Amino acid sequence: MEKDFDELTIADDYMFYRVMEDPEICKTLLNRVLQGKVGTITNIELQKTIDDAGRAKGVRFDVWAKDYNGRIYDIEMPSFDRHPCLSKNTSFAIRQNIAAA
Repeated sequence: MEKDFDELTIADDYMFYRVMEDPEICKTLLNRVLQGKVGTITNIELQKTIDDAGRAKGVRFDVWAKDYNGRIYDIEMPSFDRHPCLSKNTSFAIRQNIAAA
C-alpha cells in the first residue's frame, strides 16, 4: 500500500534516502549518535553494493558515507520485513570503520 507524501516518515525507504543524501543532514545525524565526532562528509553513496568481498557474499549498505578524515560510516534503516532478527527497539544502526579507506 502506497502512502501519500505527507504521511512518509524517516522510517520509509524513500524519505530515508532523500534525507540521508544531504551531506549536512547526514553529518548532523551522525554527530548526534556519535556525540560530535564526525567531520565534514565528503562522499555519500546510497545503496552501495560491494560484490567482491573475497570468499564472502557481497554486501549492500543502505547509506555509505565518508568524512574528510577518511572514516567510513554505514547507516542502516532496519526494515522489519527484511530480516526477522532485527530488534524492534532499534530505529537505525550506524557502523563506523575508523580505518582510513
